[in-house]
Amino acid sequence: MRQFRYFYDNNYRKHDVIKQRTPSKIYDKDIRALTSTAAYMNIGPGGRYEIDATIADLYLVSEKDPEKIIGRPVVYVVPVRKPADNPLQQALTRFF
Repeated sequence: MRQFRYFYDNNYRKHDVIKQRTPSKIYDKDIRALTSTAAYMNIGPGGRYEIDATIADLYLVSEKDPEKIIGRPVVYVVPVRKPADNPLQQALTRFF
């Protein structure tokens, strides 16, 4: 058994074995190494958005008839990401 393990470890890289055993869509989505960050090529404020929406845990009622439920509001959160680690933005801010 040790001889087989030695042969296997020396002739097959773990990365290649995992890639061959996993379907390509799952490998690309969950396993492969990331090549960049979310801030890559983010030129300035407003250049990239993240949005999140959730249904609030309260009910809106009619102003005229408080017994009538209008619905539940959707709360949207859109934070603006500043390009702190973008070399292009840092270079531009030095000149202006």
